[in-house]
Amino acid sequence: MLRRPVLVAGNEASARVIVVASAMPAKVSLVKALGRGKLAVQGFASAGEARSEVDGSVAIVVVDPLVDVDAIDFLRSVTRKRSTLPVVAVVSRGDNQRVIAAIRAGARGCLYVDEAPDGIVAAVREAVDGGRPMSNGMAPLFLEHIRASARRSSVGRPAARPLTERERAVLGHMARGLSYEDTGIALGVSVNTVRTYVRAIYEKLDVASRTEAVLLGMKLGIVTSNS
Repeated sequence: MLRRPVLVAGNEASARVIVVASAMPAKVSLVKALGRGKLAVQGFASAGEARSEVDGSVAIVVVDPLVDVDAIDFLRSVTRKRSTLPVVAVVSRGDNQRVIAAIRAGARGCLYVDEAPDGIVAAVREAVDGGRPMSNGMAPLFLEHIRASARRSSVGRPAARPLTERERAVLGHMARGLSYEDTGIALGVSVNTVRTYVRAIYEKLDVASRTEAVLLGMKLGIVTSNS
């Protein structure tokens, strides 16, 4: 029998969200924020309680540090079962390896825990739309990861299709860690237009994440660590 969720809020079943967080304050703040955003949301205190629900019609999963299992292992198991299910991870500021691990495990986006209550609604909607929401402050650690990975061979990768000037500009802002909103402001275009550029970049470079796009862009000389 499915255990009752800890909290339920919102009324948009088409955008149903599951929050999995062991700490009650974190769970409550995330569920309330998503409810205020008019999203149908359920909160669970453990991976065990949430597993069967993830197999249902859930639209997105938000994962905060867990007690019963490692959050990265849970995230990986979720994305293996449903590779198209958007997952947003919430991590502590300064836990750089956790951020990289979450993205490598399949998270579509990642927010710092102190930014999550205010940014989670926009992040969920961006992830559902195919975007890759990230906290702005994650740029330095991604650049560090990119530099450390730059020596890896790209042998066997299909040739990248040329990017337009505007797509190059967007990729440069991605390398700096700017959000879609900030990129739109910088370029004088809408957030949806930025998302269109990002999808085109992913398709042309044959990548599936911001990290991969920036890494390949650096290898190809499209962007630099100073972009």
